[in-house]
This record gives sequence, C-alpha cells and structure tokens, in this order.
Amino acid sequence: MTSSIKFKNEEAALFYEILRESKSQILRFLKDKKVVGTNPHGEATRFFDKAIESTIISKLRKKGFEGTIIGEELGEFRCKDRGLVYIDPLDGSLNLVRGIDFYCLSLAYAAGPNIKELKVGFIWDIPRDTIYFAERDHGAFKLKDKKIVRLVAPQEVDEIIIDVGFTTNEHCLREIRSRGTLRRMGSIALSAAFVADGRFDGVFDMGDLKVTDAIAAYLIVKEAGGYAFLSTSDISRNSRVKFIAARNKALFDWLLELYNRHIKVLTNE
Repeated sequence: MTSSIKFKNEEAALFYEILRESKSQILRFLKDKKVVGTNPHGEATRFFDKAIESTIISKLRKKGFEGTIIGEELGEFRCKDRGLVYIDPLDGSLNLVRGIDFYCLSLAYAAGPNIKELKVGFIWDIPRDTIYFAERDHGAFKLKDKKIVRLVAPQEVDEIIIDVGFTTNEHCLREIRSRGTLRRMGSIALSAAFVADGRFDGVFDMGDLKVTDAIAAYLIVKEAGGYAFLSTSDISRNSRVKFIAARNKALFDWLLELYNRHIKVLTNE
C-alpha cells in the first residue's frame, strides 16, 4: 500500500495508517475460521472477526483516538464529544469460510450521532486488495496497485443488476426482477462499493443490517455521485437498519418507492 495519499480528515489518515500497518496481521487472522462466541446481536463471532476488531480498537486507542467506538463484534465503547468510529471487521464472513472471494473490512467515522455528521468511510475489498474510501465533500476514490482513481458512479444503465441482500418481501423481489437481474453476494458493503465503482447498479437490503454494515458504504456511494438511503438518521448506536444505494436518481427513486410502499408500511419505520 502506498503511503503518499493526502487526506483531508485526520481520521481518514488514521484509518489508512492502521490498515497499512495491520495488513499482514489481518491476513493471518483470516486463516482461523473457528466460532469463538456470539456478538451483541446474538450472531456467531469467529476468531478472525474478534481478532481483527480487537487489533483495530487497540491501534485506534494507541494512536490517540479518544471517541466512541462502535464495533460489530465487541460492542460499544462509549466516550463523550470525540466523535464515533464504526468497525465491521469482516462483512461477508460466511463467504470467507466457504472460500468465496467476496468479503471486506469496513470502517467509518462521524463527528456526531447524526448521519449528516458522517465524515469518512473506508472499505477494504480484501480478496482484490482494493481500498474504497470517501471523505465528505471531497469525493470517493479507489486505491489499487498504488494507483488512486476517483470514483464517479456511471449514470447510464443498460441492464440493471441489483444486490437484494436479505430482501425477502415477495412484492419487492417480483418488481425488481421485472426490471433487472438479482444478485445476493453476501457482503452488502462490498456490493455498495461496487455501485460506486460502476459494477453494480444498486443494492436493496431490507433484512437485519446494522449501522456498522452499511455506514461506510453509504458515504462512499454518495461521494461517488450516487444515491444512498439509511432508514435512520440516528447513528449513535449499532441499530438495525434498511439500506438502499443506486448509481443514478431514477433507479434510486424507484427502489425508495418500493421501500415506502412495501416495507415501511409493514414495519412502521
């Protein structure tokens, strides 16, 4: 990884430094796939999940971050008035366990508890060793092979491909299928990064996502010129959320209308 990137936010520089320093260690952790417990949401935690998150938390504290840390696996470590860091050590854990190369590490920083205060998002596509990152009002970028490319989500769409995540509502699935092709890749954060990169056209996950699953992707898509929706503006805790992202406004408006018509009414969100 190159070390010559000039970031606008010190938290972005901190994330990059931690990933650069921890890369080889994280790759070693991925070899140990055994289940070692459950996370605060009752989901299985594997050795690599816990080890990666513990490493990142330790490095954040050692390097001077004094704010709140909200982790997927180890829970919340609360501090006051220093901002919030969000960690998903591996989105797509089962893919990794089964040898499917579609998983990522996700980090984000917000200056406060409202999504409008979200400042930095990082997604490391580990199998392809590519980092997607964004800083609010400064754009989104892709870093691969020491080359940095600004991400601009293509607006034109020919055949629509949408990752439906854990969307199981039959009305939504039927309507999406009538317009395009469905995928369920197993890592909604990475699929959303692919929206920003022009590989997918949208994501539509109405399952049991958490803030840590989607928050970095939310900013990356928006800073790439795409459109994103999170079903809460309160990001002070790792609550359950619904998530939509799309490369252009027409597709986004249609997916949001599906959410409003079939999901929001049923869940009273």
